[in-house]
Amino acid sequence: MNREIVFLFVGGGPQRDALATEVSRRGLTNVAVPSGPASGVARTFACPRDLHLVTLRAGCERFVFPSKLYGIAAVGGR
Repeated sequence: MNREIVFLFVGGGPQRDALATEVSRRGLTNVAVPSGPASGVARTFACPRDLHLVTLRAGCERFVFPSKLYGIAAVGGR
């Protein structure tokens, strides 16, 4: 396991609890699935990062635009 790489999953989507359970079951120490108010999400966008991944259920792409993309774009490049 590369300890220089940390995966931070943010959001309260329908798979959040299952993801947190799987992280715990596997004992993954470089994966964080925090819970908390949506107001804390802005701070996570400002964390040092090299990649953001926004997931969307297949078939929804024509009807939904993930609002997290706006926050990601707002913090911009370095």
